[in-house]
Amino acid sequence: MTDWAADPLTATAADQIATGYPTPSPEPWVSEPWQGRLVLIGSEASPIEPGYLEGSIIAAERVAAP
Repeated sequence: MTDWAADPLTATAADQIATGYPTPSPEPWVSEPWQGRLVLIGSEASPIEPGYLEGSIIAAERVAAP
């Protein structure tokens, strides 16, 4: 098993400090000129439950919806 927080090329010292649960941001993740061309589907881009599996599902469903 890999502890990615201990990998110096992946994490910083600040990653060793627990800060609580992620909160969604109303700010857009993508700005011009990429807005409308680049879509983020990761859990962190979810408007609710960011950082969790449920957030991933919600983000993917939002992008896949017609």
